Amino acid sequence: SWPDFLYEMINSNISIYNGGFKGHDSACEIQKMMRDILLLKPDIILIYDGFNDIEQNHHSLFESNSNLSIIHTYINEKKLPDKPWYGISISDNTFDAWLYRIEMMYAIAKFFEIDFFVFVQPYLLSKKQPLSKYELLLKRYSLYYATDEILFASDQFAERLSEPDFHKKYPYIFNLMDIFDNEKEVYIDPCHVWEHGNKIIADTIYKHISSYIP
Repeated sequence: SWPDFLYEMINSNISIYNGGFKGHDSACEIQKMMRDILLLKPDIILIYDGFNDIEQNHHSLFESNSNLSIIHTYINEKKLPDKPWYGISISDNTFDAWLYRIEMMYAIAKFFEIDFFVFVQPYLLSKKQPLSKYELLLKRYSLYYATDEILFASDQFAERLSEPDFHKKYPYIFNLMDIFDNEKEVYIDPCHVWEHGNKIIADTIYKHISSYIP
């Protein structure tokens, strides 16, 4: 994984905790940050996300697929109505909902004097060229199953993150969506990469955070 490569690059007396979890989006991350990460008193927090937000398309602060599965299990056991309320919608689009959660996490980290960085992950639909035969098949598969909402959210992320003043306004957010545009075969599936892809991710992240490492 890229955290393993990052640990090797730093080559220092530090600890890296990999909190990645299948299916987690920014709604899960903000909860996990408040519940677990702050108690570890880290010097730096790295967020690597984007794909699950695009795919899950949730607009409330704490709404996520992980939370939904727990809630629906409870609903079924208690025979409650099947439409629980997840809170006020942050926005009517996925990108703004994601950005709101990121801004909240940044504010929390800043309050606790923790350096905070966000890296928007690359995924197959964000890659341009070149595509290997395997990646081309994966992309056709992804497009076949992608809903209009997913495709719209994907375009939103690409457009908003590439706006000229975006990084100036959010200097702690780094867009990695095009990081593999010159790499021939990187993807295992629509969002996970082979070992050399993780090495590229780790190299890029290290360049941005190296001066902040204690």
